[in-house]
Amino acid sequence: MKKIILLLLFFVSQIEYAQNITFTDPDLKTALLNYDTNFDGEISVAEALNVYSLSFTGDYITSLNGIEYFDNTTQLLIYNCPLSLDINSLSGMSNLEHLTINYTISSQSPNFLLFPSLPNLKSVDLFNVNFNTIDLTTLTNCQNIRIESYSSSLSNNFNINNLTQLKNLALAGLLTSQLNLFSNFNLDTITIDHLENISSLEQ
Repeated sequence: MKKIILLLLFFVSQIEYAQNITFTDPDLKTALLNYDTNFDGEISVAEALNVYSLSFTGDYITSLNGIEYFDNTTQLLIYNCPLSLDINSLSGMSNLEHLTINYTISSQSPNFLLFPSLPNLKSVDLFNVNFNTIDLTTLTNCQNIRIESYSSSLSNNFNINNLTQLKNLALAGLLTSQLNLFSNFNLDTITIDHLENISSLEQ
């Protein structure tokens, strides 16, 4: 009886492994077809789990649902990320260590970037981003943060409180006028460039 149950569990796991991923947004599926290794026009769970470094262009993508199947991915790079894109689906990428978002596009007003919990994330790079709010407080094990935003409307809505593991912080071009680093007591390096409005740096 135990052998039968084990065999059934094995076959069920194999079926799930071979199952094709259903993406909410067809534009995300199109952007990820480079990882369709058997060229059948679909991305299976098995194909997704074999990806360790993932990059794609986010033009017109409205949902990241489905990206959580890339659970073995340790590096993620998103080009042309729409400001309205909800990144909560990244919370399913439990092995993600390095995240880069390069350039944000929008036809509407600048939006916000609220990170989900990513316990293994070690570094975040945000280049040419244009968000009103950036909240990284959930990234409790993050060690390196770099943000460059020479056209950003980001004001006093930049939050890195409680990032006690943060070691390196580099900021360029943000319009924030104050920076509170009281809780970042492991911080070794701070690089600040073109923060013309800053009037208070508290550490």
